[in-house]
Amino acid sequence: MQVVSNVDWTKDKSIYDNFFKWHPRYNELLMKVQKLEVRDITLVVSDFDDTLYWRYEQLQSVLLAANRWKDWNILIEEKLWWYKICADRFFDSSKLVWKIVEKIRNNISLILSAWIEEYQNYKIENVWLDDLPRVIVGNHLDKPLALLEYLIDELWFIPSKIEFYDDRAEELLDDFKKLSSLLNNKISVFKVMLDKMKFGSMEELTY
Repeated sequence: MQVVSNVDWTKDKSIYDNFFKWHPRYNELLMKVQKLEVRDITLVVSDFDDTLYWRYEQLQSVLLAANRWKDWNILIEEKLWWYKICADRFFDSSKLVWKIVEKIRNNISLILSAWIEEYQNYKIENVWLDDLPRVIVGNHLDKPLALLEYLIDELWFIPSKIEFYDDRAEELLDDFKKLSSLLNNKISVFKVMLDKMKFGSMEELTY
Protein backbone atom coordinates (compact mmCIF):
# COMPACT_ATOMS: atom_id res chain seq x y z
CA MET A 1 0.00 0.00 0.00
CA GLN A 2 1.24 3.47 -0.84
CA VAL A 3 0.13 6.59 0.99
CA VAL A 4 0.87 10.10 -0.20
CA SER A 5 2.60 12.17 2.47
CA ASN A 6 0.25 14.71 4.04
CA VAL A 7 2.86 16.83 5.78
CA ASP A 8 1.91 20.49 6.15
CA TRP A 9 5.21 22.02 5.06
CA THR A 10 4.18 25.53 6.12
CA LYS A 11 3.50 24.54 9.73
CA ASP A 12 6.15 24.43 12.48
CA LYS A 13 8.92 24.79 9.93
CA SER A 14 11.32 25.79 12.71
CA ILE A 15 11.32 22.20 13.97
CA TYR A 16 13.24 20.89 11.02
CA ASP A 17 15.00 24.20 10.29
CA ASN A 18 16.90 23.64 13.52
CA PHE A 19 17.56 20.05 12.53
CA PHE A 20 19.49 20.66 9.31
CA LYS A 21 19.19 24.27 8.10
CA TRP A 22 22.98 24.60 8.39
CA HIS A 23 23.46 21.78 5.87
CA PRO A 24 24.77 22.89 2.43
CA ARG A 25 22.02 20.77 0.80
CA TYR A 26 19.26 22.23 2.97
CA ASN A 27 17.12 23.73 0.19
CA GLU A 28 17.65 20.73 -2.09
CA LEU A 29 16.78 18.18 0.61
CA LEU A 30 13.73 20.12 1.72
CA MET A 31 12.42 20.31 -1.83
CA LYS A 32 13.07 16.61 -2.56
CA VAL A 33 11.65 15.22 0.68
CA GLN A 34 8.34 16.97 -0.01
CA LYS A 35 8.01 14.94 -3.20
CA LEU A 36 8.54 11.55 -1.58
CA GLU A 37 5.57 9.30 -0.91
CA VAL A 38 5.07 7.43 2.35
CA ARG A 39 4.87 3.65 1.87
CA ASP A 40 3.51 1.12 4.33
CA ILE A 41 6.94 -0.46 4.84
CA THR A 42 9.27 -0.87 7.82
CA LEU A 43 12.92 0.10 7.43
CA VAL A 44 15.31 -1.43 9.99
CA VAL A 45 18.43 0.66 10.61
CA SER A 46 21.24 -0.61 12.81
CA ASP A 47 24.57 0.64 14.06
CA PHE A 48 27.45 -1.86 13.94
CA ASP A 49 30.08 -1.41 16.68
CA ASP A 50 28.74 -2.24 20.17
CA THR A 51 25.31 -2.90 18.69
CA LEU A 52 25.85 -6.01 16.57
CA TYR A 53 29.28 -6.66 18.06
CA TRP A 54 30.57 -5.88 21.54
CA ARG A 55 34.09 -4.52 21.19
CA TYR A 56 35.36 -5.31 24.69
CA GLU A 57 37.56 -8.21 23.62
CA GLN A 58 38.92 -6.23 20.70
CA LEU A 59 39.77 -3.16 22.78
CA GLN A 60 41.18 -5.22 25.66
CA SER A 61 43.36 -7.41 23.45
CA VAL A 62 46.91 -8.03 24.64
CA LEU A 63 48.33 -6.54 21.46
CA LEU A 64 46.33 -3.33 21.74
CA ALA A 65 46.93 -3.00 25.47
CA ALA A 66 50.66 -3.34 24.92
CA ASN A 67 50.64 -0.50 22.41
CA ARG A 68 48.38 2.04 24.10
CA TRP A 69 51.07 4.69 23.81
CA LYS A 70 50.30 4.80 20.10
CA ASP A 71 47.40 6.53 18.48
CA TRP A 72 44.66 3.96 17.82
CA ASN A 73 44.37 5.03 14.21
CA ILE A 74 48.08 4.35 13.73
CA LEU A 75 47.59 0.90 15.19
CA ILE A 76 44.85 0.26 12.70
CA GLU A 77 46.91 1.64 9.82
CA GLU A 78 49.70 -0.76 10.71
CA LYS A 79 47.14 -3.59 11.10
CA LEU A 80 48.86 -4.84 14.26
CA TRP A 81 45.71 -6.60 15.45
CA TRP A 82 43.13 -5.91 12.78
CA TYR A 83 43.10 -9.15 10.80
CA LYS A 84 43.63 -11.42 13.76
CA ILE A 85 40.86 -10.04 15.96
CA CYS A 86 38.34 -8.23 13.79
CA ALA A 87 38.00 -10.60 10.88
CA ASP A 88 37.27 -13.82 12.75
CA ARG A 89 35.62 -12.61 15.97
CA PHE A 90 33.54 -9.63 14.99
CA PHE A 91 30.06 -11.00 15.51
CA ASP A 92 28.88 -11.32 19.07
CA SER A 93 27.02 -14.57 19.66
CA SER A 94 24.32 -13.17 21.93
CA LYS A 95 20.66 -13.93 21.32
CA LEU A 96 19.94 -10.21 21.38
CA VAL A 97 22.26 -9.59 18.42
CA TRP A 98 20.65 -12.34 16.41
CA LYS A 99 17.21 -10.96 17.22
CA ILE A 100 18.27 -7.70 15.62
CA VAL A 101 19.92 -9.53 12.72
CA GLU A 102 16.70 -11.43 12.12
CA LYS A 103 14.82 -8.14 11.87
CA ILE A 104 17.48 -6.83 9.49
CA ARG A 105 17.15 -9.89 7.28
CA ASN A 106 13.35 -9.87 7.22
CA ASN A 107 12.89 -6.21 6.31
CA ILE A 108 14.33 -3.51 4.11
CA SER A 109 17.40 -2.54 6.09
CA LEU A 110 20.44 -0.32 6.37
CA ILE A 111 23.67 -0.51 8.35
CA LEU A 112 24.38 3.04 9.59
CA SER A 113 27.73 3.21 11.34
CA ALA A 114 30.24 5.85 12.35
CA TRP A 115 34.02 6.06 12.23
CA ILE A 116 36.61 5.77 9.44
CA GLU A 117 34.84 4.50 6.34
CA GLU A 118 37.64 2.22 5.13
CA TYR A 119 37.84 0.35 8.42
CA GLN A 120 34.12 0.09 9.04
CA ASN A 121 33.64 -1.32 5.54
CA TYR A 122 36.42 -3.83 6.17
CA LYS A 123 34.76 -5.06 9.37
CA ILE A 124 31.26 -5.28 7.91
CA GLU A 125 32.55 -7.11 4.86
CA ASN A 126 34.04 -9.79 7.12
CA VAL A 127 30.72 -10.79 8.65
CA TRP A 128 27.42 -11.97 7.22
CA LEU A 129 26.04 -8.51 6.54
CA ASP A 130 28.33 -7.56 3.68
CA ASP A 131 25.48 -7.73 1.14
CA LEU A 132 23.41 -5.05 2.87
CA PRO A 133 23.26 -1.35 2.03
CA ARG A 134 25.41 0.69 4.39
CA VAL A 135 26.24 4.29 5.14
CA ILE A 136 29.35 5.25 7.11
CA VAL A 137 29.54 8.70 8.69
CA GLY A 138 32.49 10.31 10.40
CA ASN A 139 30.55 11.38 13.48
CA HIS A 140 27.93 9.43 15.42
CA LEU A 141 25.77 12.56 15.74
CA ASP A 142 25.43 12.80 11.95
CA LYS A 143 23.37 9.60 11.71
CA PRO A 144 19.84 11.12 11.64
CA LEU A 145 20.76 13.51 8.83
CA ALA A 146 22.59 10.73 6.96
CA LEU A 147 19.42 8.66 7.17
CA LEU A 148 17.40 11.52 5.66
CA GLU A 149 19.89 11.76 2.79
CA TYR A 150 19.71 8.00 2.27
CA LEU A 151 15.91 8.09 1.98
CA ILE A 152 16.09 10.92 -0.55
CA ASP A 153 19.09 9.81 -2.60
CA GLU A 154 18.84 6.01 -2.48
CA LEU A 155 15.51 4.70 -1.22
CA TRP A 156 13.34 7.33 -2.95
CA PHE A 157 10.39 6.93 -0.58
CA ILE A 158 9.55 7.37 3.10
CA PRO A 159 8.91 4.17 5.10
CA SER A 160 5.85 4.51 7.32
CA LYS A 161 7.93 3.02 10.15
CA ILE A 162 11.65 3.11 10.89
CA GLU A 163 13.30 1.05 13.65
CA PHE A 164 16.71 2.33 14.74
CA TYR A 165 19.11 0.28 16.90
CA ASP A 166 22.23 1.80 18.48
CA ASP A 167 24.25 1.52 21.68
CA ARG A 168 24.28 5.34 21.96
CA ALA A 169 20.73 5.92 20.75
CA GLU A 170 19.87 8.36 23.55
CA GLU A 171 22.28 10.91 22.07
CA LEU A 172 20.23 10.99 18.84
CA LEU A 173 16.74 10.99 20.29
CA ASP A 174 16.00 14.68 19.81
CA ASP A 175 17.08 14.68 16.18
CA PHE A 176 15.07 11.54 15.45
CA LYS A 177 12.03 13.27 16.93
CA LYS A 178 12.57 16.13 14.48
CA LEU A 179 13.18 13.72 11.61
CA SER A 180 9.98 11.85 12.39
CA SER A 181 8.07 15.13 12.34
CA LEU A 182 9.65 16.05 9.03
CA LEU A 183 8.88 12.67 7.43
CA ASN A 184 5.43 12.34 8.99
CA ASN A 185 6.19 8.76 10.00
CA LYS A 186 6.97 6.72 13.12
CA ILE A 187 10.60 6.26 14.16
CA SER A 188 11.16 3.79 17.01
CA VAL A 189 14.55 4.25 18.70
CA PHE A 190 16.12 1.34 20.59
CA LYS A 191 19.15 1.52 22.89
CA VAL A 192 21.17 -1.72 22.68
CA MET A 193 23.31 -2.73 25.65
CA LEU A 194 25.62 -5.68 25.07
CA ASP A 195 27.81 -7.25 27.75
CA LYS A 196 30.60 -9.78 28.11
CA MET A 197 28.16 -12.46 29.31
CA LYS A 198 26.53 -12.16 25.86
CA PHE A 199 23.02 -11.71 27.22
CA GLY A 200 22.58 -8.01 26.62
CA SER A 201 19.42 -5.93 26.85
CA MET A 202 17.47 -3.49 24.75
CA GLU A 203 15.25 -0.54 25.65
CA GLU A 204 12.88 1.42 23.43
CA LEU A 205 13.38 5.12 24.10
CA THR A 206 10.51 7.58 24.05
CA TYR A 207 10.53 11.18 22.87
